[in-house]
Amino acid sequence: MANRQEKPKKPGLIEQARRLDAMRVGTETKGLVRSMFELLDLKFRNARGQADPEEMTALEAITRQAEVLATATEAKIDAALEKQSRFKVKSGSVLEAALGHQSRCEDALTRDDNTQLYAVYDGVSSTGHGEIAANLAKNTVERELKKLSPTASLDETKAAVVDALRKAGQAILDYPGNRALPTHRRVSSTAVVVKIHHADGGKRTAVIANVGDSRAYVRKKDGRLIQLSYDHGIVNNLRKSGSIDDAEADRLNKLFAEVVDPDQDLNDADRRLYNQGNVITAQLADDSIDLVVSTYELEDGDQLLLTSDGISDLVPHGHMEDAFNTLSDPEDITQQLLADANRPIRRGGGTKVDDDKAAIVVQWEDTLESEERDHIKKYIREVDAGGPLTMPLTTVDQTAFSTLVRHGYAGLQEAFAGSYDAMYEEEWRAAGAGDWIDAIEKVA
Repeated sequence: MANRQEKPKKPGLIEQARRLDAMRVGTETKGLVRSMFELLDLKFRNARGQADPEEMTALEAITRQAEVLATATEAKIDAALEKQSRFKVKSGSVLEAALGHQSRCEDALTRDDNTQLYAVYDGVSSTGHGEIAANLAKNTVERELKKLSPTASLDETKAAVVDALRKAGQAILDYPGNRALPTHRRVSSTAVVVKIHHADGGKRTAVIANVGDSRAYVRKKDGRLIQLSYDHGIVNNLRKSGSIDDAEADRLNKLFAEVVDPDQDLNDADRRLYNQGNVITAQLADDSIDLVVSTYELEDGDQLLLTSDGISDLVPHGHMEDAFNTLSDPEDITQQLLADANRPIRRGGGTKVDDDKAAIVVQWEDTLESEERDHIKKYIREVDAGGPLTMPLTTVDQTAFSTLVRHGYAGLQEAFAGSYDAMYEEEWRAAGAGDWIDAIEKVA
């Protein structure tokens, strides 16, 4: 007959109390996760009437000790999180030349996750050399913003972005022979630049600067896609001149963004304006650049989209939202936008059915929650496997423990009830590490 495996024995209540009491409040950074389970175990045993008066006194002492430990730990965690970002950036992009000139692409883009600088440029030229201007702008802005300190303030970041774009305009104007030409014949470019500014505690602010009709959007968690940039186009030019009021300009911008079939969906007056949608009223090679600068504080779950008009003119707003709502990976989203533009879903301003195309999608993943789960699972498995009482904890581990404390003992007790009942009956297989892990994941 095979030897019967001995069931693990749990330390007595008083022994557990002595172990916990030995922990030095405020300086101890070990054993917090295990201590949490010991405390819960004692509370359950007390609730089942299995604790004598001496054990009740021990329980009260342990409760006070755990509360102090939790408070001390949470203070350390809060201080640490103020000094580090919780978010990991992930992005995707596409860049493709129009069918009419596949040997050159007059769009350009910057996608730098390390510095979190993102930009789209759409070259403009009556002689077919827009790629020169787009790349002059791209290279100038990248070079200038490399000088920006990582500790720059929000105002310093805004000023640096504006200065970089103005220098890009000068670089384009200095292209041989360009300055002497009339504005409408110059080699030039649009631009939309987004630089992410990070503040303490993980706060992220997008600094957005643009000229022309290249766009920046934010996609919210509820599925809405909201334009953040300002179009230097026919509608806003009429608004600026006073020819139409804000309400009419907003109506037209929304209508033109959503239209699928301009010939069927628009009346004659609106269609005439829509067909001028390929006209831009400001560009980098202007003698005085009409830059529009704004900031947007990003919330958890926000995504950014930057596009040239080769995407936004040929893909209705609702279809762009659909790409975000049906896909999660930034690369997949940009590929879907490219495919929609290549169909194309609609005719753009004038007779546009093809153009150079550029798009960037940026998103941030909050790593704290997943790291909490991973570390909690790791330590629970060690405890269930009979690991030592004290185990070194990283800041993330302490954060995980603190999260459990913040959710309160009641929720944990309810989540763990099944496992504890099984353990009290010494049905160790029924208790199972899986139940513990699932319960922690549910609560945390």
